[in-house]
Amino acid sequence: MAINAPLVAAALRNSGKPVILITHSKGSVDALEALRAEPSLQPKVKGWVSLQGVFFGSPVADLLLDGSLLDPAVSTAILGLFGGTKESAQGLTTRASLAYYRDHTTSIARILRTVPAIAFASALDGAPDTRTKTLLEIPRELMWRQGIRSDGLVPTDAAVLPGMDFVKVSGVDHIAPVMPALEGFDRVRMTKALLLMLRTPFRGLPRYEGCK
Repeated sequence: MAINAPLVAAALRNSGKPVILITHSKGSVDALEALRAEPSLQPKVKGWVSLQGVFFGSPVADLLLDGSLLDPAVSTAILGLFGGTKESAQGLTTRASLAYYRDHTTSIARILRTVPAIAFASALDGAPDTRTKTLLEIPRELMWRQGIRSDGLVPTDAAVLPGMDFVKVSGVDHIAPVMPALEGFDRVRMTKALLLMLRTPFRGLPRYEGCK
């Protein structure tokens, strides 16, 4: 975060036009810190689509650093999917992520009041013979045994900040929204749909029984 957040802030600062942020996984955390560290940049961001952001950390990061359950080769592969190193995983642990939110709750709430934002979160549910095929079955199973719904890397509930509009879907793993996965997924259509939702916030829409 100490390296990436200033890069995000610099890109926002140097843009001659209003900006729409589309971030994924750890990128959502880096973008959040950029907006928190430089509040003057917030009005410039006219929309933020966060895809499976690791806002409240991941037990997978805990396991990667613990080293007691995962083979080192598996750990290295998962770190690559996270898009980082063992050092970057330290900031994605559940403990570090919760501490960050507690320390910055007020400023984060202010960001979400200023910047129109929507979170996309997903879960790999279902019986083994019907569940979506994924390269992330091992970490998904490890979290499932703890009673945690996830997309294979990020717990579904960890991808949404309090006060953030969100969409939660089943059958989409952590890979599919940004790169080819084992099962086809229309990333372009998903992105267009989320951008349209930024224009039509969920607030004020009628609520239906069973809708969360």
